Amino acid sequence: MPTFENPYRAPEAEIEIIRSQTPDEGPSARAVFLEWERLRLIYNGILALETLALGGFLGLFDRDDFWIEAIAGAVGVNVCFSAGATFEGYLNVMGFDRRVARGMVFAFGTMLSCVFAGAYVYSMGR
Repeated sequence: MPTFENPYRAPEAEIEIIRSQTPDEGPSARAVFLEWERLRLIYNGILALETLALGGFLGLFDRDDFWIEAIAGAVGVNVCFSAGATFEGYLNVMGFDRRVARGMVFAFGTMLSCVFAGAYVYSMGR
C-alpha cells in the first residue's frame, strides 16, 4: 500500500526557524490562575476587614440593608478582581516582567477597591 505525504506540511527547515524564533512560554495559564486565586484570598480579607471595621464604627450592623449590600458588593468586587489576570497578561505582552505586572495590578486594584468600598459604606452611614 503506497504512503502519501501531506502536500500542505511545512518543510522541516521552516519549522526549525519558527521554533528558534518562538519566545519562552513562561508560566502556564494554570500557574497564573492559581497565583491570582491565592491573591484573591488576601484581597477579600482586606476588603472584608475594611467593610466590617467601617460598618461597625458607623453602627451599621443592625441594618439589614448593610448586610445585603455587603454581600452584593463582595460579588461585584470579585467579578472585577477576575480582570487582574487579563491585565497581567496584557502588561506581560507589552514587555513588563510578569511578577512586576502582577504586583502592580494587584496593588492598584486593591487600593481602588478599598476607596470605592469605603466610600460606599460611609455613604450608607450618613
